[in-house]
Parts: sequence; C-alpha cells; structure tokens
Amino acid sequence: MKTPNPGSDDAIAHGCRCPVIDNAHGRGYMGQTDFFVLSADRPMHWPTREKDPKPKTTNRKEKKT
Repeated sequence: MKTPNPGSDDAIAHGCRCPVIDNAHGRGYMGQTDFFVLSADRPMHWPTREKDPKPKTTNRKEKKT
C-alpha cells in the first residue's frame, strides 16, 4: 500500500497529524505536488528510526604534533 499524501482524508483516517490546509488536503504545499508540510509528530510519514546501540569508535591514537 502506498502511503497517502500528508493532510489527505485517507492519511487522516490512518492517523496522520500533518497540516491539512497547508497541504491542500493532500495535493501539496502551495500547488507543489511533491512538497508537503510535515508535523513534528509524524509517525505515518516519517517513522522514528531505531537508535544505533553505540557510535562506532576506533582504537587509533591521535598523533601529537
């Protein structure tokens, strides 16, 4: 299933919290069909990624100059 556009009726029915008016009811921001305004709390359109367990480090010592 394709993810519905932010602000569209279908997206809202599936829990989308993105702005409806700004996204012209899913048609896009200010007439741009590939540009949307996303909510900061957007589980549908930008799910959170799992955090990396630890950043990778090296055992290399830095050179003193």
